[in-house]
Amino acid sequence: MRRIFLTLILATASTLAFSQTITPRDNFLWDLDYYNPAVFTKPQGIYADLYGRYDINPVKNIYTNPLDVVAEVRAVRKDHLWQASLAHDYLSYMDITQVNFGYTHGWEFGNGNEHRINLGGRILIGFGRLDYSKLDYGEYGYKIFCLPDLDIGLEYRYRFFHTGISFRNVISYPMKDTYEKDEDGKPLGSVYMRYPRAGIWHMLFDIDFCDNCSMYPFLALGMNQNAFFEVGTGLKFFKNYRFNYSFHGPQLSHNFGFGVDICNRVHIGASYCFSPTVYSQAVTMRISVRLAD
Repeated sequence: MRRIFLTLILATASTLAFSQTITPRDNFLWDLDYYNPAVFTKPQGIYADLYGRYDINPVKNIYTNPLDVVAEVRAVRKDHLWQASLAHDYLSYMDITQVNFGYTHGWEFGNGNEHRINLGGRILIGFGRLDYSKLDYGEYGYKIFCLPDLDIGLEYRYRFFHTGISFRNVISYPMKDTYEKDEDGKPLGSVYMRYPRAGIWHMLFDIDFCDNCSMYPFLALGMNQNAFFEVGTGLKFFKNYRFNYSFHGPQLSHNFGFGVDICNRVHIGASYCFSPTVYSQAVTMRISVRLAD
């Protein structure tokens, strides 16, 4: 146990220089544990992941850096999952460094342990800096703030059927600030920032057609500022190759992903996402290394 926690701490600290931003994940199936901390997505072992997302045509005046990178580590045992991640948001007028720590526990029951319930949670601690000079009100200086938050999730599995529900940013603590007041003391400008609350329900099937082919159709419904849905499927063939497609609404975005496992130690995955309604395109890449069994 001590070795597991030491590995988590060292791996998180060593990836500090590579962490650039917190970003929503385009590939819902591959990043299901990001949306629901109760989900086990990897077999037993200790893993270090590096996730990157690049906006081909980023929205102006929101992100000053189109490249987003997140570092993650996980320690998985049969009924236990420890995870930690480090990321950095870099907006046009503020930046936020976020550290996350999570734990998940699973229980098996029933004849042959066919039923399983996972319960997980994740603590989020965001440290931010607001740069007044980047606002168009003639102000200067900085303000440091902290945004703590919490994600919780529950998943139930019966044989090849999975379903779960999660609540993200449960606290949703706001950061408020006003500047440049008029003669009557009323603020002429203000800054308001918070992680929006979100609720997500998902349903997933893992179907083995044969030794060389498996399919993972899924459906997700949720509310994250606005209602959304995601539907798609994943394929795993010849044990080492993965492909998936998903459709996200109401943005009408499409996501295509392909991944390969190398010697059961390294996973490399890439995906391409585009939306014809908001004229956005992005490519993502993930490298996962299995450090120990």
